[in-house]
Amino acid sequence: MRRHSRGRNVWPRVLVTASLGLTTHRILMFPPNAQGRVNLTSADAARLKPEGLLNDSLIEFCLKLWLQDLKERAPDLAEQVHIFSPFFYKLLNKNDRNDGFQCVRRWTSKCDLFAKKYVVVPINENMHWYLAVIYEPEHALLPPPTHPISEDLSPMKRGPGEPPSGSTRLSVAPDRTTYIFLMDSLGRKHTRTAGVLEGYLMAEARDKKGVNPTSQVQTKSLNVSVPTQPNLCDCGLYVLHFVDEFVCNAQNLIRSDFVKFPFQSAFPSLTGRPGDRQPNSKQREAGAVARL
Repeated sequence: MRRHSRGRNVWPRVLVTASLGLTTHRILMFPPNAQGRVNLTSADAARLKPEGLLNDSLIEFCLKLWLQDLKERAPDLAEQVHIFSPFFYKLLNKNDRNDGFQCVRRWTSKCDLFAKKYVVVPINENMHWYLAVIYEPEHALLPPPTHPISEDLSPMKRGPGEPPSGSTRLSVAPDRTTYIFLMDSLGRKHTRTAGVLEGYLMAEARDKKGVNPTSQVQTKSLNVSVPTQPNLCDCGLYVLHFVDEFVCNAQNLIRSDFVKFPFQSAFPSLTGRPGDRQPNSKQREAGAVARL
């Protein structure tokens, strides 16, 4: 392959995948000419076809596109949102918690994570996407309460499809706790993930704010009951929808008693009987790519 005198490839936008015999072209960068931009290729776009699986690049692109749209519609709300790349949790999730934190320590060098209200963490494990949202991380910096916090939220105990107890109640006003909400469209529990993210908050509080995590960080994790996907390929789409619905409706949901609230009703476009296909799901994402 010929190169310029400066050593640059004459086809900088072409990637050759020799092992598969495929040639993929970069079709866009988003945001254009900005730091942290996402490069999408024709191979990424091909994943938008029916039965395709969204990859890291598509998830990151869609979340960046969603946040830009939110900045135009509700700039004050958008300012309260921080979205981590799908690679964040992959780097963070190590057997040695300190090694994991050091891998992502500089990711918030220009961002005060504790000034945000919603910290969005898209996660892919074993080819399945699910979502974690750290809600109001600022409370992790507060001193421990002088009165015991009610344990009737039953964190990490309720199985998929099981109705919550009628006595379950989340009272936001007196409860100054940082919550880690986990949403999985296959109904799986993620106790380890909750522990990893809680450990990250503790390390971040110590590193950026000088808070002693053993005595001050207050967090609680909850597996949220969400609609289940009718197949094995639409998990990425569910994650994108969960982000939008949670961020835009969190205040109403939580004030209405979040755990007891029938969360499925917050997702009218994703409800249905098991096995029902959701029409035009991939086409909607393909349209977003085509508009750029």
